[in-house]
Amino acid sequence: MEEEFNNQEPQESAGCVGIGFSFFFPIVGIIMYFAQKKSVNNPSAYLYAALAGFGVGILLRIVTGAIQ
Repeated sequence: MEEEFNNQEPQESAGCVGIGFSFFFPIVGIIMYFAQKKSVNNPSAYLYAALAGFGVGILLRIVTGAIQ
């Protein structure tokens, strides 16, 4: 009996550099999420990092606005 194997290459995970850029530049994270959606195991990591970066940016604006 002949076994059929799926000959797809294993997908890699989202990289630390990409996640870092997504955090510091949220628009990059959103773009990378849609660009890497089918070629990475966890593309949502880019999106979560972008949302976290956006939230930290808003929080910093609120804090610095309250200081002045």
